[in-house]
Amino acid sequence: MRAGQSRVPKVVEQVNEYARLLEGDREKIAASYGRVCPNLVSLHGLSVRHRERRALLQDVAGEPLSIGADQAYAQHLRMASGS
Repeated sequence: MRAGQSRVPKVVEQVNEYARLLEGDREKIAASYGRVCPNLVSLHGLSVRHRERRALLQDVAGEPLSIGADQAYAQHLRMASGS
């Protein structure tokens, strides 16, 4: 599938809209992660089956989350590459 030469592809429009929504609720999302991550860390099954995720959750649970879209993308790339 290709967009017309003068048209932005629909997927790009969707990603831009998603980023706008996330940015608009950044503080609420960060606060939610701050509540959810300690709960997930406390689940025994998580520490047994998903040790690498547990470490990431502990990091978020231990300090307030402050992250922007560019930082999140860079962090995603690092995690995806295993660095």
